[in-house]
Amino acid sequence: MTELLQRFVSPETLGTAQYLLEVYGVWIVVGLGLAVVLWQPLAPDYFIAAAALVGRSPYSLAVAAAIATGAGALIGYLVGRTLGTALLERAFRNRPKQLQRIERLFHRYGIFAVSICAATPIPMKYALWTSGSLRLGIPRYLAALFIGYLPRVFFIAALSKGLAGA
Repeated sequence: MTELLQRFVSPETLGTAQYLLEVYGVWIVVGLGLAVVLWQPLAPDYFIAAAALVGRSPYSLAVAAAIATGAGALIGYLVGRTLGTALLERAFRNRPKQLQRIERLFHRYGIFAVSICAATPIPMKYALWTSGSLRLGIPRYLAALFIGYLPRVFFIAALSKGLAGA
């Protein structure tokens, strides 16, 4: 089964993950989780998936990713609440159709649009900003975020642990 996981994580990228995890430890995942507010060059999922292959607990990284992403998402919400729709209009000034898709997603699914974005590889920053600009309630917002995000990271952790241990 290790070969199956290595098909998705190349030896070069696994080496990079191992190096970053050895140098920065859990802080690499925390930093990436907090970065969800603006830009994530690499999702924490990657390190969770690679953790078991490099002898780390994917579950501890999943917990760290969830806490840090929750904090980053709250900051993103507050940014959207403070700067409102002006932020979204500026971010999408050259891509108005993408902004329309995000708006349709929120009109169609409401607060669960946050869950959808959190459960999938869709960039979450726009959902976070939109949630703030629409002034969705913070408790409902965070609940929707974790409803989507927790299964995602713990599924990846279980898969990593299961495939690396097999």
